[in-house]
Amino acid sequence: MAKGKKKGSKKAQKKQKDTSSPATVGDESAFMNGAAAKNGSVNGVTLPNGAVAKPANGTVAGVDPRSTKLPDKSKQKAIVKQLTKQADQLGLQVGDKRFIISAKWWERWCQFVSYDDDSASSSGTLVNAAPSKINNMPLLHISSDTKLDELMGGPLRSQLKENYHYVLLPQEVWDALLCWYGGGPTIARFVMEVGDPTLGNSFKQVQVYPEQADIEADALVAPGEKIKVNASSQSGKMSPSGVKSSVQRKPVPASPLIPKICGACRSTTGPLKRCGSCQLIWYCGAACQTSHWKYHKTVCRSATSSEDKEAMIQEGSAEERRGKMGLRNLGNTCFMNSALQCLSHVEILTSYFLSNQYQKDLNKDNPLGTGGNLATEYDALLKELWFGTSPSFAPAGLKRAIGRFAPQFSGFQQHDSQELLAYLLDGLHEDLNRVKQKPYTEVKESDGKVEDAVVAKEAWERHLLRNNSIFVDHVQGQFKSTVVCPICAKVSITFDPFNCIQLELPMQQNRKIEVVLVPSEAGKQMTRYWVEVSKRGSMLGLKKALAKLCGIPASNLLAADIYQSMTYRIIGDNERLVRLRDEDRILMYQVETSASSTEEVLPVRYGFLYHRIESTLIGDPLLFTFDANTTCLEILQKWSKLIGAHVAQTFDAKIPPQVLAPCVYLTDRDGAFLRREPIPADNNTRFLDYAMLQQEDETENLVFATITWSSSLLSSSASPRPDLEKIVNHETMKAKEANGLSSHDGISLDDCFRNFTKTETLDQANLWYCSKCKEHRQARKTMEIWKLPDVLILSLKRFEYRNEILRDKLDVFVDFPMENLDMTKYCLEKTHTDGHLIYDLFAVSNHYGGMGFGHYTAFAKSWQNGNGERYPGWYSFDDSHVTPAMAGQVKSNAAYILFYKRRNIGTSVQK
Repeated sequence: MAKGKKKGSKKAQKKQKDTSSPATVGDESAFMNGAAAKNGSVNGVTLPNGAVAKPANGTVAGVDPRSTKLPDKSKQKAIVKQLTKQADQLGLQVGDKRFIISAKWWERWCQFVSYDDDSASSSGTLVNAAPSKINNMPLLHISSDTKLDELMGGPLRSQLKENYHYVLLPQEVWDALLCWYGGGPTIARFVMEVGDPTLGNSFKQVQVYPEQADIEADALVAPGEKIKVNASSQSGKMSPSGVKSSVQRKPVPASPLIPKICGACRSTTGPLKRCGSCQLIWYCGAACQTSHWKYHKTVCRSATSSEDKEAMIQEGSAEERRGKMGLRNLGNTCFMNSALQCLSHVEILTSYFLSNQYQKDLNKDNPLGTGGNLATEYDALLKELWFGTSPSFAPAGLKRAIGRFAPQFSGFQQHDSQELLAYLLDGLHEDLNRVKQKPYTEVKESDGKVEDAVVAKEAWERHLLRNNSIFVDHVQGQFKSTVVCPICAKVSITFDPFNCIQLELPMQQNRKIEVVLVPSEAGKQMTRYWVEVSKRGSMLGLKKALAKLCGIPASNLLAADIYQSMTYRIIGDNERLVRLRDEDRILMYQVETSASSTEEVLPVRYGFLYHRIESTLIGDPLLFTFDANTTCLEILQKWSKLIGAHVAQTFDAKIPPQVLAPCVYLTDRDGAFLRREPIPADNNTRFLDYAMLQQEDETENLVFATITWSSSLLSSSASPRPDLEKIVNHETMKAKEANGLSSHDGISLDDCFRNFTKTETLDQANLWYCSKCKEHRQARKTMEIWKLPDVLILSLKRFEYRNEILRDKLDVFVDFPMENLDMTKYCLEKTHTDGHLIYDLFAVSNHYGGMGFGHYTAFAKSWQNGNGERYPGWYSFDDSHVTPAMAGQVKSNAAYILFYKRRNIGTSVQK
């Protein structure tokens, strides 16, 4: 109890929580007092207009959302839904703020209040326990010298994905949740306008990574080059998009490997800036850079003038990288680097650019293109990759062009490499479209009475009237789509162009989940299982599957999601398994059954025992049970038994309750002390009464205690760190580790093509309009391949929705051929000679990790037998790093986009 405070009411005692607990880093519970809500500040930061925003009438659903009194969950749900609806109606405005909250916390709150129709659970009161304090700390990139920005919070970890790692909330919703639950820290981000308004493609977006927003404008630009800079001010407004700059707007942090001295005047004072092209030299400013250019340009190959570059191309060099150059990561741009490395190894396209043949096709007047900007920047990139001598290059120019004309890729958030590739293929095609004036054409459908070859030929000729480029010549193919009405049997056949075939992976009916069983019986160890269940099943199904392996009835198992050594939530029997991520740590606790008796059985309550060494929670929580008559001494004896069964120590004797008592404290769900008073080893005090007296959160149905491990609990010669990894592997886990299995079994590329061409019935969201019935119908649709291109790009659809927002990644291994991919049986057009539909692999875009996070790399095969290739073979491209690779490395469950070329295809373009 705090010094100078008198023991008062239970409510007063709840405010005496020890906030110095290291388990509550970033605690913002100070905001929970009434004064904070009245003075309009959150965590000491004054909100706009000096007050927390709220509706004009001051209440929502009859409750003031700023009130620190926690409404019941139905009112919480109503308040948040109404505030969210109001924010959606207003829309995003430049300068507005959105607040970042942990997706894990948000999902738990949604389950608590049954926010979505599928969030409710009927498996008991434990499932509906209220969430603890908001904890955004796992989202932040914190180092020893990081200071939280007063206005915006701190920098986020890289590669975080919206609706997977975090959720963006309107300010009013964040204020309400913070008032009710406390915690933090607050992470705010501004709404900004991205894109070019003059092109009509601008839109408003929350700048989640503002610390990287000006990275492209931070470097000096080589003489003669101009770039557009969209710099943000502290107010969140955008500067005029037409500002030209040749000098960076703020200093770049010094690198210890590059002496910070001006390359021209040798000055070491003032705000020095690095050369924006090579980053290898410092200058005082544009004047010094210009004067030194004639000496520096031979080193700074990436910024040479067009005349010098053409001379170098013709002279050649023994040190040229010939495509084996890395691409620097500009900030979450590995997805772009991966796609570019693969596309740059399409030999017939790259030869077309390197020989400058693209210039005669450049279409700067195409309203569907970029005025030639995208093609010009892509050409500059290819010349660097093939003729440059540096080990890596920063593709900032191309990224600026992409961000300007496709603002969805602006900024530095992680994106999908397949989506970027689709944009590049379309954008480059339009920039190089030989059709200057596109005539009007209509899509015509066949009823199946006319021969397919005739209809397909006419459809392709109509396509060529508007589209004629090297990408049409070599990258585009043709689909045949057949739709049949289920009522009148009307047939509709159309032929459509494609540049990439997206292959859905055959639906996996089962998945495997790693589960740790925590038995309650003495002498039995915690065991790790690899359990196979139905993907669409429930937690009860997982319990039943585990019961068959361990022999414990499913009714005696309690499932918990453990996160950072804390009990994140209890998982109800009705929860769908699609909500579980592969990286979730699931523990199954064996619960004690009451012996049959004629006496009335008291309700069993649950609690969790945490482990802490100094300021850190470690290991997995241990489940304990008690009832209304359990005394404090009896609970200490239970804990001593639990520790002896599941915590390995250097001695065999159990810790006596009297020794254990001074080292165990009641805490909240996050492991923070409620009061620094150890549990008394008293047989006259009921534990439930003692716990309820200290309990801070009246909605919490669980009890949490933490044992602080120290040398006093162990022998004097022992280390004060217990072994909490006393877990053995079941034979299912041994098989997983021996065979390197993922959560799915492997499939073949043939399986994917068979799945692609099978007939499906359209769902309610994709009804087809039958012109004969004059109604929308759930028609039967069949997709087939009619015509194949020289360069065949296959995208494996590894991401599937597990609910309306979140998607899962399918890590299934797809066995694809490196050579001799025979497409004869899948291509309907039969005009080619034998062997004409044989393809060989030459590039792969890889994605490692889960949905919304992870890393992209690429494999690509160097050109053989041409252009002086000295070291043919496979190479691995990992951003800046390029290393030789074995052919066996190319196949993995990370393969995402496959690039094939038709065998014996020519490598030159007709001039």
